[in-house]
Amino acid sequence: MQLLKNWLEKKGISQKEFADMIGVAPSTIYRVITGKTRPKLDVARRIELSTSGEVSRWSVLYPMEIKIQ
Repeated sequence: MQLLKNWLEKKGISQKEFADMIGVAPSTIYRVITGKTRPKLDVARRIELSTSGEVSRWSVLYPMEIKIQ
């Protein structure tokens, strides 16, 4: 989930800090960012709220890579 990774980098927030902010384990954020798992709806909602909507719950739940040729 490149969008969340980019948002964290832009804000200067570590994955652990963000995990603490939204009340999940750091491994949860790692797995979401690397695409190893999709978060539950409540976690996706917390991500959306914590990023002021810059990373929407739908982009976290249904990440889609669009390649333009």
